[in-house]
Amino acid sequence: MSSFEEVLGEKAPAWPYPIEYDKEAHVETDVLVLGGGVSGCFAAIAAAKKGATVSIVDKSAIKRAGGAGSGIDHWHNAATNPASRVTPEMVTESLLRIHNQWTCRMTTYIQCRESYDCLLDLEKMGMKIRD
Repeated sequence: MSSFEEVLGEKAPAWPYPIEYDKEAHVETDVLVLGGGVSGCFAAIAAAKKGATVSIVDKSAIKRAGGAGSGIDHWHNAATNPASRVTPEMVTESLLRIHNQWTCRMTTYIQCRESYDCLLDLEKMGMKIRD
């Protein structure tokens, strides 16, 4: 019995995939990414763009695991979204102000600049990010 079942009883969500503990799969790949969260997906995308075959292994179903699977707020910094009325520079300055300068200006700016393109890449690969 899982911890979800212990806490939620009959209201626990059903695991969407068959459990096959004794089954093994052998996969040949150039790059193996451990973890299908946002960082793992970024790594997988980067490797695939360079021509590598990529496999992602995650402890959960990637479609539902972690923040990216459920539609996260990591994309709030995606200032290059055509619907955005703010620039990456504006978002970066705002975040620096909010965090009392305790964040890296360059990485924050890069995130604001690149997040929307990453979101589009993930959606092309079939990941549901937005409603």
